[in-house]
Amino acid sequence: MWSDLDNQYDPSYTKQYYTEAKNWYDNEVKKQTLTVPFADGTGTASATYIAAPGSTKTIIYGQGWTTEPEWMGYISKIFYDMGYNVLMPYTRGQNSSDGEFLTFGYKDKQDWINWINKIDALNGKNSEVILYGQSLGADDALETAAQKSLAASVKAVIADCGYSTVPSLLKSLYSGVATSLNNLTSNIGWQLNGSIPLVPYDQFLNAFNGINQLLQGFSLDDVSGISAVQNSTLPTLFIATADDTFIPDTETETMYHLSNSQFKQLWILQGNVGGHASANNAVLDYKKNIEAFLNAVESGKTTDSNQSDLKVDSDQRVAA
Repeated sequence: MWSDLDNQYDPSYTKQYYTEAKNWYDNEVKKQTLTVPFADGTGTASATYIAAPGSTKTIIYGQGWTTEPEWMGYISKIFYDMGYNVLMPYTRGQNSSDGEFLTFGYKDKQDWINWINKIDALNGKNSEVILYGQSLGADDALETAAQKSLAASVKAVIADCGYSTVPSLLKSLYSGVATSLNNLTSNIGWQLNGSIPLVPYDQFLNAFNGINQLLQGFSLDDVSGISAVQNSTLPTLFIATADDTFIPDTETETMYHLSNSQFKQLWILQGNVGGHASANNAVLDYKKNIEAFLNAVESGKTTDSNQSDLKVDSDQRVAA
């Protein structure tokens, strides 16, 4: 996390912070297991909940693909230190939640409505909820924010390195495999030119979509970060890193520009941060930027006239 982190992001602070965060989560803080039924009645979603003393503000933290609960726990300290309760739901098909398959947010977004209702019941009439996620979890948050049935307690969204569409995500996966194969075949003079032998990308996408429709009942086109941001007016902070080779920062930038949010910010970290879902490695800057965004939301300073007051930093590409 910190050994290759650019010095501008203070790697020594990152090392100290996450060393302490690991001990905090593993040994010190009280953790609860909460559950809600799936919205479609096919199973149960599970989550870990950490209550901040006296707080009625909660971060719902969307899990990335294969992200381990312990790692989510370490990152959760960032929000706990800001005075937020943290709820970490496990996506359908991962960890202790039921389900056999990931739904890319298509079904999870309705489960999150149940989670919001659960949190509101726990914290009462003063409950405030922020939707947050990384990678797959970012799209869970964005998809949830676009729901018409959203409770008034939901105040904002933080989307860290989400994907604009599922086909674009699969294209990244496909290109990564093709590149790995090409690194092998180029040794014998066989250049693959970005394609996997006998499986062109269009053929792969059509086959994947067909299997998904058969097993889950929805098309990949039914899941879209772009559609989600166009159907949400909640304040939204978009985060990405320029060194992300899995979900390029251009996907976050596209969603930012197409977002219908009444107050939106874009933060793309430059230099070496750690690749995909690693903006939190620059934890000092991560805390500062997220806290500033949340403070603006909480204070109501989220009108269009306030957006021009935000600083545009050419080194870190902060925009509003």
